[in-house]
Amino acid sequence: MLLFMGTQCLTSRQHALCYMQAGQFLGARGDFVPMPICQKLSLLHDQVPPMPPAQVRASIEGELGAPLEQVFEWINLDKPLGSASISQVCTSACVLAVPVHFNLR
Repeated sequence: MLLFMGTQCLTSRQHALCYMQAGQFLGARGDFVPMPICQKLSLLHDQVPPMPPAQVRASIEGELGAPLEQVFEWINLDKPLGSASISQVCTSACVLAVPVHFNLR
């Protein structure tokens, strides 16, 4: 889905990220937002649901230009180390069996 704002065209994901980041900003402003609301919004700083594994796989394979199996010995897409509004961190080992962590945006 595309949303048009002036001369810019935003996808629904980009649109959602704008709201997510606005919520994060307001969650950090206890001087401006009532504390109960601020506490709820502050959960957006580090308790954002991770992206679905299929979406993560497609994104990584698109960036690398190769199937994950050719690049990684193993990769944990089901349980990321962390996720935030615009990225998440996954654990993996490259084909050389060296453990690596990467940040997917």
